[in-house]
Amino acid sequence: MPPIATSTLDALLTVQLNLAWAGEHDCEPARRGWWKANLSDPEAGGYFVKTLAPRTWAWSALIALREAGRRADVAAAGEDRRSDRFSSIFRIDPRTDQRLDERLRDLRAEGKAPHDALPDLLFSLTDDPDDSAFDEATFTGWLDSLPPATGTPTPAGLRLQGAAPADPLLRTQKLARLLRTWDEPAWPAPHAVVEGSSW
Repeated sequence: MPPIATSTLDALLTVQLNLAWAGEHDCEPARRGWWKANLSDPEAGGYFVKTLAPRTWAWSALIALREAGRRADVAAAGEDRRSDRFSSIFRIDPRTDQRLDERLRDLRAEGKAPHDALPDLLFSLTDDPDDSAFDEATFTGWLDSLPPATGTPTPAGLRLQGAAPADPLLRTQKLARLLRTWDEPAWPAPHAVVEGSSW
């Protein structure tokens, strides 16, 4: 199996981190509030993260938020009888997940700020909380830029209709697009069932 291109990994991380950041709870202005975490605001939870990891606090906060999303997706997968073929935004497939973890570690070690390493992020984590302020129009505009997709509600969350794309990036982008019309406070766990995969 060919290696996953770095550009693909960065595009996947951009999707994951944009959603991890947008899912923070108890922020001003309000975000989507999918996770009970507030770690990126330097005047709130980000201050605590910064005291623990002053050089890499922005990456540390995003890694923790991404983990909150992953745990939500793992819990949703447990509700699906085909959990071995369950692919979601934060739980794509074992091989891709491993490479994303490795790429995230490499980016943090390089010392660049997240918005410099991944320029398509919707925010900048700096000492100024205004840099990470949430703008609903910008967020929904970003979702609108992703490939179109439709979903069906299931006990495990919103399932992508039709055949799931084999390409992990296209599949993940379509899953993220399902959030465009979701206005409930709970994480909808967008997911696809990938038939005939070799995981």
